[in-house]
Amino acid sequence: FANPAIMMDSLIRKPLLPTLASAFGRIPGPVFFHHGANPLAANLNHYAALPNVEGFILDERDDPKLARAMLGPERLLVTGPAGPRMSRRPAANVLASVQQLLANMATDPRLMVATTAADIPWDTDEPTIAAIMDAAIAMGRPHA
Repeated sequence: FANPAIMMDSLIRKPLLPTLASAFGRIPGPVFFHHGANPLAANLNHYAALPNVEGFILDERDDPKLARAMLGPERLLVTGPAGPRMSRRPAANVLASVQQLLANMATDPRLMVATTAADIPWDTDEPTIAAIMDAAIAMGRPHA
């Protein structure tokens, strides 16, 4: 609901950012800002200063290196395959994409790999789901 891909910049800056800052500032715990099914990384400058935001969940189309450059080293970045598309992707494709992600972000200890959009369809085969963990183990990052 707050993504620049679907909202004008002027509406994000005012009234949205002050409203988010007020709401997030009252939450007695960490907030994870979700991409909302649209690329977010190129626009993280809007949200980087929001209070209590521990991390950002990026769309799989986002560039995590760009996100890291915009946010600095402390925030958690969560990214990986989009859950709703998992049933249409072969396990080898998921494995390769997660391995590439981890290779590109090899020096980033604050990267977490997960499905990043809604749920994984029931008809997704087990090897495709397991490919995410298989890739992390193969890349030496079983806790990524």
